[in-house]
Amino acid sequence: MDSGLAEQAVVAVPGPAGAGRSSFPALGIGTSAIGGSFGPVDEAEALAVVRRAYELGVRMFDTAPIYGYGAAEARLGRALRDLPRGELIVSTKVGLLDAPPSLATKAGRALRAAATGDPGAVRALVGKVGRRLRGLAVRREVGRGGPSGARYDFSFDGVMRSVERSLGRLGLERVDIVFIHDPDHHHHEALAGAFPALSGSGPRARSEPSGWR
Repeated sequence: MDSGLAEQAVVAVPGPAGAGRSSFPALGIGTSAIGGSFGPVDEAEALAVVRRAYELGVRMFDTAPIYGYGAAEARLGRALRDLPRGELIVSTKVGLLDAPPSLATKAGRALRAAATGDPGAVRALVGKVGRRLRGLAVRREVGRGGPSGARYDFSFDGVMRSVERSLGRLGLERVDIVFIHDPDHHHHEALAGAFPALSGSGPRARSEPSGWR
């Protein structure tokens, strides 16, 4: 991954859009990849992608606790730290939480660590094995409605805790939008807990169908 990816993704973006605007920008950027959801991403590269997107006009940034088990939120917060908050729309999610890494993820990390200092070819092979293990685990879990190691909590208290923890990782006092993450098989729980928690004077709530990243 490099900051050039952001440039390729941005073609025509309207002017700055912030919390005071009633409309959304035509394009935002998601942060699943910079959290390492699809493979290791260097910290510097992750921050560079976000900042390059901002330079190109992107003002909407989306993240979630499950993206890299909190890493995406933390990296996004660091990337946005010195940017004008009033220009930005920052969204995160509740319901699908930052569960501990699965066994496959841990195995991949262990293999990569064991390869430290080895020739490049060996490290590349180890990386492929780790990604393969993780891919198998994710596909196995798809039928159950979430990625490997995912933990759902759509309860009122769980949603409030999730928002608080997300704010801490982001280093922000507020987010502009909170999505209810993958409620496809948990409609009753989401309606009973998540929607009331996010209604009223709190952040705007939207239900996000699974598969949208």
